Amino acid sequence: MALTDMLSKQEWAQFEKTLFERFAINSAVFDRSGAGVTGKPRWCNRLCPQIKSNPDSLAAICAPANQHFMAQAQKTRKPVIGECDAGLFKISVPIFVDREFMGTAGGCGLLPEGGTVETFLIEKTTGLSEAQISALCHGLGTITRKKAQEMKDFIETWVADRVDGYLMKQSAASRSTAAAKRMKVAVTAWEDRISPVFDASRRLLIAEIENARVTNRSYVFFDPGRPGNLAKTLTMLDVPVLICGAVSQAPATTIAAGGITLIPFIAGEVDRVLEVYATGNPLAPAFAMPGCQDSTDKGGNPPR
Repeated sequence: MALTDMLSKQEWAQFEKTLFERFAINSAVFDRSGAGVTGKPRWCNRLCPQIKSNPDSLAAICAPANQHFMAQAQKTRKPVIGECDAGLFKISVPIFVDREFMGTAGGCGLLPEGGTVETFLIEKTTGLSEAQISALCHGLGTITRKKAQEMKDFIETWVADRVDGYLMKQSAASRSTAAAKRMKVAVTAWEDRISPVFDASRRLLIAEIENARVTNRSYVFFDPGRPGNLAKTLTMLDVPVLICGAVSQAPATTIAAGGITLIPFIAGEVDRVLEVYATGNPLAPAFAMPGCQDSTDKGGNPPR
């Protein structure tokens, strides 16, 4: 799983934009490997782009800080707040989906209140002069402990809401998949075969199917002269499909109007018909009554 499975790249980019606009920070979301998810950095000062554009200063300042903060966030499962080696504020909030560490959300680039920029390391790794660094630091924003706490709370809440939303969707999808693998079907049965004429049938076999296998069977008696009552009974039993033999137009219309999917004009052994139906394969033409290949519902396909 990747962070882009939870939210699209555009949604992560919008979050970074919101974080940048709200807290005036270099906002970024990193995956578990330390790579930026959006690839669209937002700079809150002029110094950081110079540090990150130089391979030496990137390797000496930014990369170690990101690796250390991410490792701590993953280990503690808590936000990590501190400073990089340039003396600038940095925050990393871990993103976990259940027990799986996905990456971090946060930012950097502000000067902690009362702090100073470590110009010596910047000068040594970038080749910039002290005067140039001083000019790049002009207008550098600061952050108080209170504001840092507010930022931490905002990121934590935002991430938690998105993770919860993702897990809810996954749970719903899982339930839907499980429900698709479980179904019930009714068959008009005469001994061990499909009853050849619906209007003369009296007994229904209710088969429960799970994971392409018939797991349970029960029988219900009905009056074929009251197809409306049959539709109601099947609905109450949570049986959406009825397989039967030849059926006249009037009861077929009534049953369909009652919300039941009708697969008519089917012949053969009940066990064999159910076996094929359970696997999701069409019943026609293999089990279509002679001369009725075109009369079955959608070719005798199980509903999906």
